[in-house]
Amino acid sequence: MDAAGQVIAKDTVREFPDTRPYFVAAAVALFCVAIYVFGYPMLIVSALVATGSALLMLVVLTAHDLVLQRKTGPATDHSAGH
Repeated sequence: MDAAGQVIAKDTVREFPDTRPYFVAAAVALFCVAIYVFGYPMLIVSALVATGSALLMLVVLTAHDLVLQRKTGPATDHSAGH
């Protein structure tokens, strides 16, 4: 990594207020350059990765309740109907 890259990486880790917009702009520019260089397959692969990541995140977010149910048993409300 060159000197400019090291400075950007250190500033991003330290969270200076100006670095977040520059980091987002650099990431978007890198994505656009990758699409320009690799073409349509890069766009498809990135969409598939985003879809898989979103599905994995949904599973992770919802599986927590399933794990808690298995440990404690299903939640039953004994006061209803009596």
